[in-house]
Amino acid sequence: MREKPDDGVTPVLRLRRRLGNELLAAAARHAAISDEIHDLEEMRSGGAWSAEQAERYDYLRRQKAAERVRHDQAHRQLMRLPSSSLRIG
Repeated sequence: MREKPDDGVTPVLRLRRRLGNELLAAAARHAAISDEIHDLEEMRSGGAWSAEQAERYDYLRRQKAAERVRHDQAHRQLMRLPSSSLRIG
């Protein structure tokens, strides 16, 4: 049985779900990018390094920083919610 998305869902809960999803998505993208960067770094240390790989590496470093910012923003917003069970103090 499928639950209707808005059954008993308050605006705060909807916002918590959205921010939680953003947080997890940014973390997943950050992890995938980090893995690819690691692979490229291993290739570079092995001596096999092309201009395309160097360009991809630079692009991924910028993307990794952007995903970290997205993750941090979503986390801060989630922690600011007064009803957040993750809130400390």
